[in-house]
Amino acid sequence: MYKIGFYGGSFDPVHLGHIRCIIQAINKCEKLFIVLSYSKQRDFVPYQIRFRVLKQIAKDFDNVEVIAIEDYSKDKNLYNWQDGAQQIKELIKDEINVVFAGSDYKNKKIFEKLYPNAKIEYINRTGKKAVQISSTEIRKNPLKYFEFLPNEMKPYYVKKVLIVGTESCGKSTLIKALANYYNTIFLEEVGRDVCEQAGGVENMIESDFFEIMFKHKSKEYQLEKLANKVLFIDTDSLITAYFGKIITCDNEQRIFNLAKQIYEISKYDVIFYLEPDVIWVQDGTRINIEGNARKKNNEILKTEFYDIMKAKYYSISGNYDERFKTCLKILDKILF
Repeated sequence: MYKIGFYGGSFDPVHLGHIRCIIQAINKCEKLFIVLSYSKQRDFVPYQIRFRVLKQIAKDFDNVEVIAIEDYSKDKNLYNWQDGAQQIKELIKDEINVVFAGSDYKNKKIFEKLYPNAKIEYINRTGKKAVQISSTEIRKNPLKYFEFLPNEMKPYYVKKVLIVGTESCGKSTLIKALANYYNTIFLEEVGRDVCEQAGGVENMIESDFFEIMFKHKSKEYQLEKLANKVLFIDTDSLITAYFGKIITCDNEQRIFNLAKQIYEISKYDVIFYLEPDVIWVQDGTRINIEGNARKKNNEILKTEFYDIMKAKYYSISGNYDERFKTCLKILDKILF
């Protein structure tokens, strides 16, 4: 058992191969430091995300501490190993007894020169028991190698697919079909519940629309952590603002201003805009009617909300089967 050891890397992103190495190192040290080396000029995943993931993993072990050092080199090949080693020694403070490194560094003899008084243990990254993956491979196609990411890392790569449209345009039907097809979960709109609590759309007030937006966004954050590669989302803040407008709610502009701010931070990967060309169905909470009023409200939603926000969306039309197949074709090409 070593007294003080460390295992370092860029962990960009953290994957299960790293976790296996970390566990092996933990079992051999009284105190293990996981050292995250980050460069704001070269990083793919923000270092704050990687640091957070490593901290979540380390919290289950009393003898592990995560520290971070910054690398200022623009080119990884120009990394100053001597400076990095000096930073590590200053942060750890105690004498380092062992350094753990991947077996791909064994012939380079870098750590032997930097830590002459420490034992260098190389962990096999290519053997039968090793996880056959690299950060480089994951960065090229994160969803292909999603299974190699620890659960704490997965939310960063989850893709968000938003489905919007005016009333009775098939959002609920499509989102359930897509979520089941891709073996993942979906976020239902929360407006229906708030509307029912208010006693119907005619009783809704400004605070109801604020509540819908905040609840919906909060649930989105929660479900990102549980989704399998992709999260399907039924409606967003702009839809809520749109309903505020057609219900002729007071302070319509304040509702839109909040909706705009929430939309701008949401960063959806794909937006499907469903055209109202399927049969209109009354579910007990809808305020629209068939015919020209439905088409008019659809234009209001497009031009006064999504177009004004310069949203890039796919217009989806046709019967239910045609819509489903069109969305599959787009998703398989963009996401997978």
